Amino acid sequence: MPPNLTPVDDVLDEIRSIIKWCKESASPLGYFAALYLRVTLAIKQAIQDDRFDDGKRMVDFDVTFARHYFDAFYAHRDGKKVPPQVWQVGFEDHDGKDPLIILQQLMTAMNAHIDLDLGVVTDEIRRKHPKASVQSLHHDFTAVNTVLSSQIPGVLNAICGVSPGTKTYRKWAGDNFIKAGLGVFREDAWRFACALAALPAAQRKNMIALRDTMCAPLGRWYIHPVPSEWIVDDIRQQESTDVVHIIDVLASKPAVAPKKLW
Repeated sequence: MPPNLTPVDDVLDEIRSIIKWCKESASPLGYFAALYLRVTLAIKQAIQDDRFDDGKRMVDFDVTFARHYFDAFYAHRDGKKVPPQVWQVGFEDHDGKDPLIILQQLMTAMNAHIDLDLGVVTDEIRRKHPKASVQSLHHDFTAVNTVLSSQIPGVLNAICGVSPGTKTYRKWAGDNFIKAGLGVFREDAWRFACALAALPAAQRKNMIALRDTMCAPLGRWYIHPVPSEWIVDDIRQQESTDVVHIIDVLASKPAVAPKKLW
């Protein structure tokens, strides 16, 4: 019997609320929110289909993971708190010059949510479910990676529909290149989770702050990708600037996850 999915539905409602605000404000921050909606729908379906070792724990994982994104987004939007450095990199108005292309918006957010948040959440879930060691979480952690990878072709198709330049360079880089990059992100996050698990509770906060500081430069590189800035400029010149339409395109129906998740 599938676990209660109401908490995941609440996450989806919150994402839709963020998307609504971004569309009303014509904010490109809605690009990642749209991607997040798509991925969360795919994760929900995988939980419903009993594709994970522990569906109930995955619901908890999904909700906890999303909360880190929500906290960072609202901290930036409302200006009452300061989000982690790595999130702030993606939120800032980057020198007030050329706008970020769609891929830059997505990669800076993914850098924050995967390289920082994912390891933190994995450790939080381990502590919340004391019978689950970090290693016992690895099976489902890997399964999530498979679900995420299954979404890449559809997401890139959506981006290419509004960004001819991205379509051109996609032919050169290929989807597997991006899937491999996502896998590297997540494996690094896994190592971070293992490092946190080995620390006394009193030292975790400092380790997380150090991780935040270490991850932020990669986000800045996505914004100024020396020596590849000319590629970004080329893509920007051809890319749609219709923020609302781009959000709608990115939020399209997710792909069905493969039957084998590990």
